[in-house]
Amino acid sequence: MKEITIGILLIVFSSCGKQELQQVDQAKHSVVFKSGITSVDGTVYTGIIYGMYEGGDTAFVQEYKEGRKDGVYKMWYPDGQQKRVAHFANDVYEGNVKEWFPNGQLYRSFNYANGQEQGMQTMYWDNGKLRANYESKNGRKYGLTGIKNCTSPWSDSVDKLLIGGM
Repeated sequence: MKEITIGILLIVFSSCGKQELQQVDQAKHSVVFKSGITSVDGTVYTGIIYGMYEGGDTAFVQEYKEGRKDGVYKMWYPDGQQKRVAHFANDVYEGNVKEWFPNGQLYRSFNYANGQEQGMQTMYWDNGKLRANYESKNGRKYGLTGIKNCTSPWSDSVDKLLIGGM
C-alpha cells in the first residue's frame, strides 16, 4: 500500500511542475502567421497547434512559445507514417531534425545550432544507400556532401574569353 501511495504522490507532484500546453486545431481557429509571429484568434500564441487530414489522422503538431516555434515539431504522411521530427528554439532549428521517405526509410538526419547546420549530417536515397555524410563546422561542410561541382558551358566560355582562348 505504501508503494502505491508513493507512486500516486509522485505522479501528482510531477504533474504540478509542468504546465499543460493549450492545444488548438488549425482548422477550427483563426491561425495567422505574420512577420514571424503566430497568432491564434488575434492573440500571440503559446501552446500547441495541430492539423488533421480529412480522414481524421494527425498531419502535424507544432509547439509555440510567445508566437514563435519553440519545441518539438512532428509531421506525418496521410497513411500515419512519420514524415518529420524537428526541434525549434526561438523560431529556428535547434538540435536534430529527421525526415523519412513515405516508405519509412530515413531520408536525412541533420543537426542544427541556432538555425545553422552544425555537426554530423547524413542523407540517404529511398533505397537506404548513403547519399551524403559530412560534418558542418562554422558554416563549412567537410566530407561527402552529395553535391557535384559542375561547371556550365557559359562559365567555361567566359573563362576561355578571359584567358584569351576565344
